[in-house]
Amino acid sequence: MKNLILILTSLILISCNEKNANKSESIIDREYQNYNQITSISDYTKISDTVVYGKSIEPKHSILHLKKGDNHLIIFNKLEIDKNQERKYKILDTLSLSKISETDYLSIGYCNLDKEMSENLIALITKSDSLYLKKVNQVWLANVKTEKIEKLNKLEGIKCLNEFYVDK
Repeated sequence: MKNLILILTSLILISCNEKNANKSESIIDREYQNYNQITSISDYTKISDTVVYGKSIEPKHSILHLKKGDNHLIIFNKLEIDKNQERKYKILDTLSLSKISETDYLSIGYCNLDKEMSENLIALITKSDSLYLKKVNQVWLANVKTEKIEKLNKLEGIKCLNEFYVDK
């Protein structure tokens, strides 16, 4: 019986240590001024970033798009201005996507939802030569109320501006 209790106690302790190890790898709740300050993402390349105003005069959130190889990392941040008037970010949530097709790209802040510009939409869309892109494959909302990135299942009513459009 003592051996059984010893084994169970050991398993519980090992399990707790594994959970703590995984938790320490998370970047959620990390604060930074430049993403390079976070070792686990310092080797990513910045693709784009945008601020989210919502209904505020000053931006309260931001969305950062990083890439390393085929991996895309979207970081949803709370944005604050410190006493030195410098931007300070706190990571609220992340979205990781890998192996995006060559015919697709991520658009952040260039999509309309039911004809209203929505700066906090993240869309995986198919490239096109037209001004508006209608082939939306997946879309997520960086929700400023819940402070989470939420996948939207309803794709109807979403239309994206082609930020790379060149009038010929």
